[in-house]
Amino acid sequence: MDLHKKYQLRRVINACGKMTHLGGAIVLPEIASAASEAMQHFFVLDELQAA
Repeated sequence: MDLHKKYQLRRVINACGKMTHLGGAIVLPEIASAASEAMQHFFVLDELQAA
């Protein structure tokens, strides 16, 4: 899915680092996969961070 086309968004070159108003940060595919899996469940965040 191309979000730029779907929502008519302009493409941006981020030269400032992590900027929330520019969509946050681009992550590795492995991180995106783990985040996608985690978003399917509820858990105590402190327990996840301690694991």
